[in-house]
Amino acid sequence: MGFSTVYDSQGFLYVLFRFLSLKSPAGIEDALDEELLAVYRRFHARDLSRYLDDPDPFALRYVDPDRIRTLTGFEQPTSYYYVGNVRGGDWDVDVPYDNTAYPELYRAETFEEVLLYRSLEDHFRHGTEWEDTEFVRAVYDLVDDGERVWHECESRRDVDRRCERVDALYHHIDKHGYEPRRESNRDGPGDVLSWYLDEVLVDVSRDGELCIADGYHRLSIAKLLDIDEIPVILRIRHREHMRNQYG
Repeated sequence: MGFSTVYDSQGFLYVLFRFLSLKSPAGIEDALDEELLAVYRRFHARDLSRYLDDPDPFALRYVDPDRIRTLTGFEQPTSYYYVGNVRGGDWDVDVPYDNTAYPELYRAETFEEVLLYRSLEDHFRHGTEWEDTEFVRAVYDLVDDGERVWHECESRRDVDRRCERVDALYHHIDKHGYEPRRESNRDGPGDVLSWYLDEVLVDVSRDGELCIADGYHRLSIAKLLDIDEIPVILRIRHREHMRNQYG
């Protein structure tokens, strides 16, 4: 994610703090996880503090996956740096088709029309082999043309391995239920902010509708397994929604 995205979402002091925390000596950040999260919370809560007393922008909200039916139109659809932002504008009504790379794979009028979702449905509900799904065929074509796509796949073998990981995720959730990723991520790669915010991210429209921003695979699997509720993080709230709710 580029400097401009981080600066646009949180400002210069946040950029500086983020840089320093990422450049801290090995082991220092692990020892200061909670302290770092407290500072990040204060940065990410600035917009919300205009409407709420002591807001927690990183709070998990449990929602029915079927409530999430549309896609965000915000120009940076997957960036967790926007968690806690309150934004005006028409990003929730004039949803562009091209606000993400490879929109033919990830964009549609509704979430359940997205090619990724439809192909997961074909695979898990109807038994279609991965290589016969529309999504994987399209990704094969892209990597054959030298593109890097679907979590940095560069070859057909990369795509096949990615399919295996999605299979593993589906069967894990089917067996153990849907769990927040925060604790399981703690010992994995990435810094404290990236693993703590590695959940399904949704934006809230002016009408209070939940619009998917990131976490397509987990949301798809939750819908396909008919899970009653999943944890999400509210990323961007529309300014009109906040005014209507909180004055």
